[in-house]
This record gives sequence, structure tokens and C-alpha cells, in this order.
Amino acid sequence: VTLSTTTASETTTSTTPSTPSTATLSTTTASGTTTSTTISTRLSTSTTTTSVTITFSSSSTSSTA
Repeated sequence: VTLSTTTASETTTSTTPSTPSTATLSTTTASGTTTSTTISTRLSTSTTTTSVTITFSSSSTSSTA
């Protein structure tokens, strides 16, 4: 009996800058009132690991007369 195992592993890492991305929107009304809206987005670091295991099994028998 022969048994062989093959394992394949793939790791993907996505890294973003540590400095957040900031956008500011300012609106001024006719009366002179200014409203500012700030949007700050910080993306995180993610790591994904995928493993696949493939097993092949084969057997052989022999007989003599």
C-alpha cells in the first residue's frame, strides 16, 4: 500500500498605511454659518491563509499460482 500526501499553502497579506485617509467638506450658508464635516478612514491589515491537502491512496495485490 502506498500513501502520499501533498499539501499546498498560500498566504496573502494586505497592508495599508498607518496614517488614516481624511477628507473634509465645508459648507457656508448665506448667513455666514460654516459647517465642516470630516471623514476619516483607516484600513486595517489582514492576512488570509488557505491550505489544501490532497491525499492519494493506491493499493496493489499480487498472487502467485
